[in-house]
Amino acid sequence: MSGGAAPPLTPLLPLPGGEAETPRLALRAEGVVKTHRHKGRGRLRVLDGIDLHVREREFLTLVGPSGCGKSTILNLLAGLAEPDSGSISAHGRGGTPPSLGLISQTDTLLPWRTIRKNVEIGLELRGVGTSERRETAERLMAQVGLAGFENSYPFELSGGMRKRAAVIRTLAYDPDIILMDEPFVGLDVQTRDALEEDILSLWQQHRKTIVLVTHDLAEAITLSDRVVLLTARPATIKAEYEIPLPRPRSVVETKFTEQFVHLHKTIWRDLSAEVLKASRSVPHGEA
Repeated sequence: MSGGAAPPLTPLLPLPGGEAETPRLALRAEGVVKTHRHKGRGRLRVLDGIDLHVREREFLTLVGPSGCGKSTILNLLAGLAEPDSGSISAHGRGGTPPSLGLISQTDTLLPWRTIRKNVEIGLELRGVGTSERRETAERLMAQVGLAGFENSYPFELSGGMRKRAAVIRTLAYDPDIILMDEPFVGLDVQTRDALEEDILSLWQQHRKTIVLVTHDLAEAITLSDRVVLLTARPATIKAEYEIPLPRPRSVVETKFTEQFVHLHKTIWRDLSAEVLKASRSVPHGEA
């Protein structure tokens, strides 16, 4: 698929009588421009007119060269920053989504709370009762292989187990939209594969709208319904790719299919051209 305009929305939900409903949009960015202050270089333009839509219950992944602005887009969608121009809307309304979860690269578990208490924290802040919090936390922990570690503290768990806890902590308070900024960075291959399997399983069960940022193209293809490729900075959207791999998926087995190999080659060809541009470019900015 070539870049530029976003593809038309495709039917997602079957309706009585065999018709299909066009999915609604969970998030939209229109004409978004963002610059950052850069020491010694004045203002550095990072995003240059981003037009992005995210469908409800879609798993969408952003890929692009390092430093192109993927995390900046996530921060804008989360309401952690404001665009210089353009607009961000959620469910057709301006502003931050009312129900949103953010999973970052860093380990944000509270070290003085047990794993179960960490998972419960969002529910606790909402005033949910003790027994309901406990039941929700223990159910989710069992789903990702953390049963038996309810009373352990973060320092007693491996990096992969802490990441699992961080993911289900977000799911526990049931946000409509989840933003994930390279949540598996720094993990070994086996742990990463296992966590991706967890994410696929949890997404299949809960069908949240998810926007993921990753440098790992295989991860993007394996998890997503759609992959959006950003150009080198200042970023625009170069291309969007629908991922027609059937669900439910297996992280490992999917990578051996002809469809996966074809998608990987196609997207990598476009991505590698942008990586080369980024490596040769002089930073864009205004003095």
